[in-house]
Amino acid sequence: MSGRRQRGMTLLIALILLLAMSLLGVSALQGASLQARMAHSELDRQAAFQAASSALLEGEWLLRHEPFDPTRYAPACPEGRCRQPPTSPATWSDAQWRKRSIGYGVSGAPPLPALVEPPRLVIDYRGSECPDPDAACRATFVIVAHAWGRRETTQSTLQRRVVMPLPAKTEAPSARLAATSSDTPPALVDEAWRAARR
Repeated sequence: MSGRRQRGMTLLIALILLLAMSLLGVSALQGASLQARMAHSELDRQAAFQAASSALLEGEWLLRHEPFDPTRYAPACPEGRCRQPPTSPATWSDAQWRKRSIGYGVSGAPPLPALVEPPRLVIDYRGSECPDPDAACRATFVIVAHAWGRRETTQSTLQRRVVMPLPAKTEAPSARLAATSSDTPPALVDEAWRAARR
């Protein structure tokens, strides 16, 4: 009788240990799955951040290589060029970004892989000043870039303030910059872009 009772207790203890080990295994699998999802989300956030950073660099490239014309900048942000817009581009919806901004790649920049869509950017002209009649004037811009990751819900918006020197007593860039943007063959434009990314 006592032998049967001992065998029953051994079976009960073995079942309890098996249940505890199963619970530990399920918990470990859930933890591993959660960590994998977190790592994937972090990679997605990093992809969106890097894409927005690339768009900022492209905005700087455009400022350096396009002729400066203050009449191109307006509150309605025609072709992604703003001047005192009623709402900050940083708060725009996805639809507004797609409609009112500059698409990434207009400078000949290489495409960015594995994103929902290419990043977009806006150049906000904040004004110019000529502090000294003999010194070069300065134009101030804020470039705002918006990017998506590998999922549409992962997004990154960055902005950078850029101060560009202008020739003294004028609102236009030097003839050298204007000539660079219009006369440079595509291969040289691509090289200039690669230099800007470094």
